[in-house]
Amino acid sequence: MRKRDGHRFVVALLILLAGVSAHAQSSAYKAVLRWVQPTLYPLHLAVNESGTHAAVRVGYNLVGWLNLNTGVVERIIPTRRFPLVAIELRQNRLLIADQTHPTTGARPTSQIALWDVASWQPIRVIGVNASLVSATLSRSGDYVAAVGRDRVVRVWRVSDGALVMQAAQAFVPTAVAFTADETRIVTSDAYGYLRMWSLSGAYLGQTRIAWTGAQRLANSPDGNWLILGMPNTESRALGFSWQAGTVAWYAPYNGGVTGIAFAPNAVFIGATDANIYQHDLATGQRLTQFNTRTSVQSLGIAGNHSVLVAGCFHFPFLGNFPFNLFSDYNLALVEVWSPSGARLRQFYGDLTRPMAVDASENGVHLAAGDFEGNLYLINKSTGAIVNRFAAHSDQVGSVALSASGRYLASCDMYEAKLWDVQNPASPVLLYTFASPEPGITQVRLSPDEQTLAVVSRSGIFVLERATGALLFSIAGGEEERFAPECAAFSPDSQTLAVGGRMNSVFFYDANTGSLVGQIETASDAHDLRYASDASRLLIVESSRVRVVDLSSGADVASYESTVEEARFALNDTMLTVLRAGNTYLWDFSSETELSRAIIPFDSELLAYSDMATGSGGRVFYTSFANHGIAAWVLTRRADVNGDGCVDDADLLEVLFAFGSAGSMPADVNEDSVVDDADLLEVLFNFGNC
Repeated sequence: MRKRDGHRFVVALLILLAGVSAHAQSSAYKAVLRWVQPTLYPLHLAVNESGTHAAVRVGYNLVGWLNLNTGVVERIIPTRRFPLVAIELRQNRLLIADQTHPTTGARPTSQIALWDVASWQPIRVIGVNASLVSATLSRSGDYVAAVGRDRVVRVWRVSDGALVMQAAQAFVPTAVAFTADETRIVTSDAYGYLRMWSLSGAYLGQTRIAWTGAQRLANSPDGNWLILGMPNTESRALGFSWQAGTVAWYAPYNGGVTGIAFAPNAVFIGATDANIYQHDLATGQRLTQFNTRTSVQSLGIAGNHSVLVAGCFHFPFLGNFPFNLFSDYNLALVEVWSPSGARLRQFYGDLTRPMAVDASENGVHLAAGDFEGNLYLINKSTGAIVNRFAAHSDQVGSVALSASGRYLASCDMYEAKLWDVQNPASPVLLYTFASPEPGITQVRLSPDEQTLAVVSRSGIFVLERATGALLFSIAGGEEERFAPECAAFSPDSQTLAVGGRMNSVFFYDANTGSLVGQIETASDAHDLRYASDASRLLIVESSRVRVVDLSSGADVASYESTVEEARFALNDTMLTVLRAGNTYLWDFSSETELSRAIIPFDSELLAYSDMATGSGGRVFYTSFANHGIAAWVLTRRADVNGDGCVDDADLLEVLFAFGSAGSMPADVNEDSVVDDADLLEVLFNFGNC
């Protein structure tokens, strides 16, 4: 660079830095994943050639490398954490395709990531300016095909990433597959048509085989058969003969087809009716069926046909077909079968359906409780599970760690328990409190660690932490118009705020139980949180979230919407809010809307959520029964390396990656390319910590 050019660059840099605002809104921040303790979430999986491992979708839309002999997830493969549409494994090539999210970036870009599983090095990333619905690898692993909601079929060569074929079709496609010889591409669409193209892009024709689209397509290795897996509305598999050019057989089930795997002269079909069916490939005759624990969502077979692997998951509520077939809501597991029908192993993962989470402010642990009644102690810094122990006979509804981390309170709907976890390897049960009636919803420990509050719809029970003696109680009940659901101790431990189904938040003296104040609410209150200086109270109501000034009783901010969770963040200047599947950062002093999701899930199913915070709200923890627990750090979007400050290291990362495509930290604005917009964002935020 010439001296004059360098001078101009420095001047431009100074001008840009002079424009940095002293006040940063929520859009200037991002959530960086510190660690994740995921559940198995096996809606997609692929088995390696030898049958020793499977690439399995786990919580938070990540991919785990699962040892099929031990059940250990040996590696977490990074993704963009967007909903996945495909995981496939051919030879040593692993494909992971995601679906675009509408809240990210300027363009709707999906991504196909390719990995070499022998070296665990990335091969390449393919960005697609469309919302993908299906993607697949050819049998040799040399080509990738994908279809999207833009009704375009695309094929790339893996070796150089070149787009070798692109063609439009009339209706939105539902699935795509290569023929066994890799010379043709077949798609199904929403109206039941099969369409075919040559690899060079020549259109080869169409045929209608159903009234709705297949959600799974797979060609047999011998090239003679195309198997179509139909959704719940048709609940059957079709065997399409390439030689005859027509459907030669069909097999009805009690649920939709979610997986297809081939063995010599046979095909295995996984269905949501909790069965794996084996059919003669030529005739469709049912040879046998295996009963799985719950709905099959994915199916794979080893290349050497040694094991058959099913990903099973039971969606909550009405997400299953047939409806209410099982009682195992949100239960996820991977089942390993022999092709002859013997269940060899089943794995549930290290974390099973977490229901509640809490973090100690000064301690080293995070506590969690799950659907099965287990409690977990997790290292806050690393995410390692320190201990898991059986604690309750029913699902854990709430957990609370004391400020020092020594005491842990937990409850199911019948009992509350207090534990001494100073030695996390050997927790000691101090006492159990049984509610007069079922309906415990929450437990809370005072900041000074002297008092335990048990919240029940039949009333509030305040206990001495050391002995379990009842200090006072406030009777309630639905008929009393006083049905508590939540509570919060003030930072000085002198006041207990109580909310629930009574259209008010009541404030009590935490030592005597005397009523000292009241704030009206428009609807039921589901959660309460004090600011660290006790000046404000966060109230999560049924139809809005509020921040109230406690000196005046006036709203500092109010957002009219149903939210699942909310917590103070960044030294009480903002809120982290979970709403409709997305986690938002809300600067309530200047923003009237939740504008940008820092953790986008969108339409992805989330069940039984909870949230905890630490480090002054700069770190927060999310918990979902079907995704697991994750730790996030709030930092500036321009903080590329995530060290908490925007500095020369971040600037260098953007410069070194300039012009690169795909998802990477240097792509600050998440538009799938590192360009001048990313550089400018780093410059505008330079020096902020």
